[in-house]
Amino acid sequence: MMMLTMGVPTVQYMIEIWKAAGMDMTRVEFLNASDEINKRPNEYWTLVMDIARQNTLARITKCCQIMGRSESDNLSASQIFYPCMQCADIFFLKVGRLLIESSCPVC
Repeated sequence: MMMLTMGVPTVQYMIEIWKAAGMDMTRVEFLNASDEINKRPNEYWTLVMDIARQNTLARITKCCQIMGRSESDNLSASQIFYPCMQCADIFFLKVGRLLIESSCPVC
């Protein structure tokens, strides 16, 4: 099973990349992460809040490079919350993620 959290055009593009790379598509199931989260929203948001409570603001802002921001940027609350959601996705969806940039210290 492969979990994708991107918009539909991006998902279709990624599927085509996997096909071109020779992935056996008969053994792959693509799921929309939003659909999975919406099936159990209380569980997901509880996990997000637990991650937020267990980390300091300084530690969370170190993850800003995930969003193309730096620690010194003036961040909105949603931008601060985003790394907590990304971390929760990994555990909630039970998937590993290949982090091309430096990994987030929140997870």
